[in-house]
Amino acid sequence: MNTTTRTLAASPAHPAELALGIPGFTFLDLHRPERLADLHRTFLEGLRGADAALHERWMRHADGSARVGGPAESTLLIEVSRHVSAFVARLFRIEGAVAARRQALTDRLIVYRVRDRFLKKVVKRVSLAEGQRPEDVHARAAALLDALPGRPGREIDAEERFAMRVWNLLERPADEAAVAGRQETVAQALEVLALSFKLREEAHDPSLSGWRMLRKPHELDWEHGLVHHLRPIESLPEAIEGSPKLFRRRDGFKLTDRRANDALVMNEIDQCVFCHEREKDSCSKGLFDKKTAKIAQNPLGIDLNGCPLDEHISEMHSLYAEGDPIGALALVTIRNPMCPGTGHRICNDCMKACIYQKQEPVNIPQIETKALSDVLDMPWGPEIWLLTTRWNPLRVERPYALPHNGIHVLVVGMGPAGYRWRTT
Repeated sequence: MNTTTRTLAASPAHPAELALGIPGFTFLDLHRPERLADLHRTFLEGLRGADAALHERWMRHADGSARVGGPAESTLLIEVSRHVSAFVARLFRIEGAVAARRQALTDRLIVYRVRDRFLKKVVKRVSLAEGQRPEDVHARAAALLDALPGRPGREIDAEERFAMRVWNLLERPADEAAVAGRQETVAQALEVLALSFKLREEAHDPSLSGWRMLRKPHELDWEHGLVHHLRPIESLPEAIEGSPKLFRRRDGFKLTDRRANDALVMNEIDQCVFCHEREKDSCSKGLFDKKTAKIAQNPLGIDLNGCPLDEHISEMHSLYAEGDPIGALALVTIRNPMCPGTGHRICNDCMKACIYQKQEPVNIPQIETKALSDVLDMPWGPEIWLLTTRWNPLRVERPYALPHNGIHVLVVGMGPAGYRWRTT
């Protein structure tokens, strides 16, 4: 290692040397407290140049002269976190990887846009006319889908392929020809596709199984158990086991954890109502009983305190919904710099206190894990996360690490109980 670069094994996705994209800084500077102060000033100067009004609001918030809270603080954190993300991308010279990740994530959202404009409006009102045969409708729909353009250049599943073609129609004038050489207008083509889709759904077409636009959250059954189970031995009712569909076989000490993929995480994001905008983010602050104004309990008698670290959860979801994992991670590490040890592995207090109490809640831990994993998978990802533990402009109490003050901390114990984070 030298003072200008850090050398790793080269790979197509990971350059051999890290030469920072902010002039005047080297990789080793990111580990020197005095240089972190300089980096922080450089970020603030860039923020002022990009948005002077936002810079002024942020400085007044950060220095305490006009500290804001509630939805105003959430909005401010989200706005500044976008600039943090852009600064970090430029610092590590990964703007291309960041842009590609943003595109891949936001492309997933087309499923929900089609659900809202096609399923809820067009599919809902169509019906099979007298004398009309389902097989003829399906044949016309298949021919239309084959002729409609999609978005090439990325692997997509059948649902996204369908959504892209339907979206092509939804964005065009209703009286325009749907496909060159065919008679249907855009409006007629949408009706054909909608009717075919409705017939497939009513027939429980297995090819639609797992489609996100058809997801219906399960109700929580507090009376009969939250864990679905079977009684495999009729003569021994005490014997119970989980559903074989949910079995996960252990393989020694190898990691058998199945983390959520992009599609599943965006499904959870879609379910979130971003309730920080109304100060209803119980996942972070706890769910309160309206009558007593005290922390509520669920039917099992568990206090719904929300995140024990008061993470900015709903704000994190907002940034991830924009396709910005770095910004989302910056919001997480304000209060939880050791997030690689939490996520879906340790705690689900946030899920318990989610605003959805009668149906399955938003899987917040999986979203947190995905935001972190996305960053770690980028070039210099581990270095980016480690930097946020030492420098994070969003952490107004201590935006960057200070020089060693002579105090030593002894950590006793292993695992979550042994975590210790000192900011003073």
